[in-house]
Amino acid sequence: MKDVNHKISRQMVNFALANGVGIIRMEELTGIRKRAASTKEAGLIRGRSINCKR
Repeated sequence: MKDVNHKISRQMVNFALANGVGIIRMEELTGIRKRAASTKEAGLIRGRSINCKR
């Protein structure tokens, strides 16, 4: 599974670099349906950004 994850993430970064995307935004989606309404109400955003500029 590590190999598959590595290949997918590598493709994402290569795509971003090829298309001038400087930041890839990734979010935790576990339990998204349960917390969607409460997160919007609270104004919270969970996740992280990865800077891809070289």
